[in-house]
Amino acid sequence: MVLAGLEPGVDGKAFVANWKRKVKSVGTVIVGCGNIASFYCNAIPRHPVLRFAGVMDRDGSRSTAYSAYY
Repeated sequence: MVLAGLEPGVDGKAFVANWKRKVKSVGTVIVGCGNIASFYCNAIPRHPVLRFAGVMDRDGSRSTAYSAYY
């Protein structure tokens, strides 16, 4: 696994474990409510750190529909 900002010689597993202790959740917003958005909206709640925060689309009716459903 490659972690951004991880220096050579640093234990990746220890880095991730430490990060998980510090971060309770990460708010996640879906930008664009096209075909793939439903996949992401279904996957976010199953991730241990991600928290579904909302959706945004140029078409307001799509944003409203996705936010009501998820």
